[in-house]
Amino acid sequence: MGSGDVRLDRRTQGVAARMGRNPSASIPEAMGGVADREGTYRLLGNPRVRQEVILEATRHKTIERAYEAGRVRVVHDTTEVRFSGEQRREGLGWLDGDGQGYFLHGALVTGLDGVPLGMVAYQTLFREGEPRGNKKRGSRKADYLREDKESLRWLDVFEMADASLAGIEAVHVFDSGADDFHLIWKVQEALSRSVHGEKSYATFRAHHDREVLVRGVKGQERLFKVWGTVPATFSRQANVSARRDKKDNRRRSAKDRKRHPPRTARTAHLEVRAAPVQVLRPTGVPTTFPKALQLNAVSVREPHPPKGQAPIEWMLLTTAPIDTAEDVAAVIEHYCGRWVVEEFWKALKTGCALEKRQLETRRSHLNALAIFIPIAWNLLKLRDLARDQAGAQASEVLTDTQLRLLRAALLKRHGTHLPDAPTNRDVLLGIATLGGHIKNNGDPGWMVLGRGYEQVLTMELGWELALTTGVAKM
Repeated sequence: MGSGDVRLDRRTQGVAARMGRNPSASIPEAMGGVADREGTYRLLGNPRVRQEVILEATRHKTIERAYEAGRVRVVHDTTEVRFSGEQRREGLGWLDGDGQGYFLHGALVTGLDGVPLGMVAYQTLFREGEPRGNKKRGSRKADYLREDKESLRWLDVFEMADASLAGIEAVHVFDSGADDFHLIWKVQEALSRSVHGEKSYATFRAHHDREVLVRGVKGQERLFKVWGTVPATFSRQANVSARRDKKDNRRRSAKDRKRHPPRTARTAHLEVRAAPVQVLRPTGVPTTFPKALQLNAVSVREPHPPKGQAPIEWMLLTTAPIDTAEDVAAVIEHYCGRWVVEEFWKALKTGCALEKRQLETRRSHLNALAIFIPIAWNLLKLRDLARDQAGAQASEVLTDTQLRLLRAALLKRHGTHLPDAPTNRDVLLGIATLGGHIKNNGDPGWMVLGRGYEQVLTMELGWELALTTGVAKM
């Protein structure tokens, strides 16, 4: 993997393979004996093993898949990786709610159909020192010029992703946490210089009610309030999923609970409006920044929500064209495609049990993270192909050997027959059955899918060992 030590590289590859065969298991469970367990802990804490080196091969494979796709979507997002326990662990930062852990910010590449292709760049953020509490911040200008500003992670990861995907048409999608004048300016500037600048775009979900100039509207207006004077481009119906108010909200800030209140499932009638806007430089921002950014704004709003329900409302700022209704619809479609990254985080944290790892140092955590990111991608691909291409042949989900072993295990243990030419969905349900899933309970979740997948990979390992020792013959 590029460390310069052949034995160290082989050891790292071996650990990654064994963890991949049992992604939700603890390190002692996955590694087996005491010697292997202790060796794994030493490897993860070895100063010569770096997360960047471990992930280099994975990054190159992601780039290869992106080139094959031709045009891709790059979803930028942050998740919180939190570890339990009263005692502080060495190297972990502080989180809101008296927690400890770190923030993981990544750029997940998908096809335009939403199929995940891999993570091309990521960065971790550890909050040092004591929790901020209600400590007052400095002036806005001073905050913009801070080199340790947390929001810079968005720009850092974008620049890494943009460099890795040079020559590939890419649509970058950012959630509201990236609504930063400096970031939007730099992303717009970078895409305008790229080889595919005319076909590579960025879309940001707006969070701040900025001052803007809108064509056809006299004077300065606030971004969220000007749209009553802009005619609707089109209307559409959308199915809105339910959002429950979790009993344990310690992990959600008051601001997050306000922005994402509970809601019932419904079909929402949405009005879509679009117009070119000049986003004016905020007060207090350094004068070296542009006076205004020329962008396009797309407003998606539910004008008549059910009684007691917050309306569905998005405000998107984009560098993409909005000349036609099809152009506007494409902007919305790309933003909707960002939800795949939420499933990736679930695959990483639940399917791979990332937050249950009993590691003692920051280096160990980062090296383990680098190993689990490609494993999480494999789990997500397995689940998504089975859901989105349910009727397709299962050759992209499991190998021929894995299919044979799955068929035999289902028949022997559960009396269930896997079809001779199974589809992706047949395989998904078969794997979930091995993990203890009950069909009447609906689609399987990450934990049960991870348990079943673990059994398939464990059977495959046993079969390979049997062939190697001559016990079995194909």
